[in-house]
Amino acid sequence: MKRGLLWFIPCFTGDIVLERQGDKLTLVRAYELTDQEARGLEVLRKRALHMPFLGDSWATSEKEFAPISDPQYRTKDGLAITLHAKIEDVEAVLSKAMNPKGRKLFSAVKFKDGSIERIHPYRTDPNKKDDVFGYQVNAKALDDSLPLAEREKKKREQEQKLKDAEAAATVKQPVVGCPTPEFPEADIRASRALEAFLDPQQISDYRKKGAFVSVGHDTGHRYMVQNREAPAMCKKQFQGMIGGGLYDLDEGRVLCLHDWDSPPPEEMLAMHLCLRIPGMERFLRALPHAF
Repeated sequence: MKRGLLWFIPCFTGDIVLERQGDKLTLVRAYELTDQEARGLEVLRKRALHMPFLGDSWATSEKEFAPISDPQYRTKDGLAITLHAKIEDVEAVLSKAMNPKGRKLFSAVKFKDGSIERIHPYRTDPNKKDDVFGYQVNAKALDDSLPLAEREKKKREQEQKLKDAEAAATVKQPVVGCPTPEFPEADIRASRALEAFLDPQQISDYRKKGAFVSVGHDTGHRYMVQNREAPAMCKKQFQGMIGGGLYDLDEGRVLCLHDWDSPPPEEMLAMHLCLRIPGMERFLRALPHAF
């Protein structure tokens, strides 16, 4: 059976993954939960079981969504939870719950041809306040000023395009910051989310060298995306370049970018997505103190 869209959420570090199994059917895979991930999943459980006033329940019984105290959530095998809800609605609940500091988030999808595009949320039903989200590839595609027939046509085109996506991720927007922050080794488990957006050569470089090359969409510059916790490895493998953050290979300069709230692979994913999405590379280059 064809695997549905996999959606990685911010700060989940790949340990909670959503899989679309139907238009209104989402599989939530949760394993080796951290305390923060457990809190986010608790919010999702409350929405799924105890908020019928928001619409249909996403789970019909307590057994369908085990309590977060269940020790199975913290094992390598983990638990799989089936929710009767759109993947966009589940993502919306989890993203909010996993972003207590109110950081700016953005979402992106990877298609079969390797291209990556930013997607934008919109409310599918303006009369409801919660859990009625959709995503569009073009921020202006569903402009209210368009005739109704044209707007509906574009909506169907957007939905079909997103159905063909291989992977999606919602990440925190990168920020500048030095010195390099440190993370406990136990928190660095985001590699599978990162690798879902890399090509085979990038995956090989990342595993062997702790870094990979990403080409900026806006300028065409080649950047070395580096693991901030493996500076010695990056320096040895890439001719003395400074480890951590971004290194512009064409200009020979470092962009000092770090995300203090994310483990290294998730930070690298956010930078890679920004480089590949139109306009976001220029955002990175324009950040204060980036050079």
